[in-house]
Amino acid sequence: MTSSTVAKTPVSRSGMAASSWSAQGRSAGRQSSGRRYHLNARGKVIAFLLGLALVFGGLGIGAQFAESSTGPQAVVSYTVRPGDSVWTYAALITPAGEDVNANVDRIMKINNLSTPNLQAGDRLLVPSDQG
Repeated sequence: MTSSTVAKTPVSRSGMAASSWSAQGRSAGRQSSGRRYHLNARGKVIAFLLGLALVFGGLGIGAQFAESSTGPQAVVSYTVRPGDSVWTYAALITPAGEDVNANVDRIMKINNLSTPNLQAGDRLLVPSDQG
């Protein structure tokens, strides 16, 4: 008997050589499966309406309605003069013996001020009623 050397190539379950099988698998991932979906007019309308519902439904999740616990409030508009401060205007509407700081906070909130600093010529809304 003569001995000969035979090269063994691993074979997959389908009977293909492993090297050609893996190459085929890699290229098959790049090819489409052959199935293509085409929407008719009704399908396009349904897809559009579904997308629209998702957009507006998503916007509605974070929406909040503005509410005011104090309700409407009568105010007087002043033009700030040199030397005026929020404290000056708060003192005008604070009854004697009460805390002016509460009205300073009210005036700052009504005017969306982050600091009590005012500039001459600014318009300032001041509540016309007492606290």
